[in-house]
Amino acid sequence: MVTVAAAGMLTGAMSLALAVAAWTAPAQAGQGGAGQAATSQTASQREKPLPEQWIAAAIAAAESRAAVTADLRTQVAMFGETLVGTGTYARSGPGMSPYHLELRIEVGETFNMLREVCDGEFIWIYQESDGSPTLSRVDVGRVKRALELANDGAPAGQLPSTWLGLGGLPQMLRATDQSFLMDAIGEAKIGERSLVHLTGHWRKSAWDELMRGADGVSSDEREQVPTAVHLYLGRSDLFPYRIEYYG
Repeated sequence: MVTVAAAGMLTGAMSLALAVAAWTAPAQAGQGGAGQAATSQTASQREKPLPEQWIAAAIAAAESRAAVTADLRTQVAMFGETLVGTGTYARSGPGMSPYHLELRIEVGETFNMLREVCDGEFIWIYQESDGSPTLSRVDVGRVKRALELANDGAPAGQLPSTWLGLGGLPQMLRATDQSFLMDAIGEAKIGERSLVHLTGHWRKSAWDELMRGADGVSSDEREQVPTAVHLYLGRSDLFPYRIEYYG
């Protein structure tokens, strides 16, 4: 989700859904949801947690799970085109642990394929576009050291990377929180599943940083940059079932 999520943040409106998800080995802490997490608040506040309390509780819940598996569905709308993709994601532990990600995106009569496999030391990345395959390898340790060096020694797991390979779902949620200020809360459903619907807009610091790196980008491309994020969390398990970016 994070390679996909990062692309969505920079290139247009998108929807990313994680369905048929399964947490395993949940920790006891956090099972009560965001309300119990806010123990320092009054009773009335605990009944209606603030948006930032929900996303903080979701990050904590994601970090507490020993493993996660999910089916992926993604849809990207930009420049008048709509791309639809499906895939799977599985991770055996928190942080930069072994994982497998596969995503197939239909492009007209052809398709693009992304497959990432990580053994905890290296990430092998297979990509296929218009029938042309490429294979690359990322040294996880070197990436961690470079990130920490560039960020004054902060642990790589706390850095705002949106790549699923660098921290998994907790890091993706943390990056979303660091980029967007959640300023509205509502309710939604996927089938019979009750969800908490959080809406956020760019934090000024994150937006300014994004624009500083956009020199040379055309006005048409700038118009594809989303201005809002919609995050849908399971009310009972706090799993991020859907993330949407809108212009």
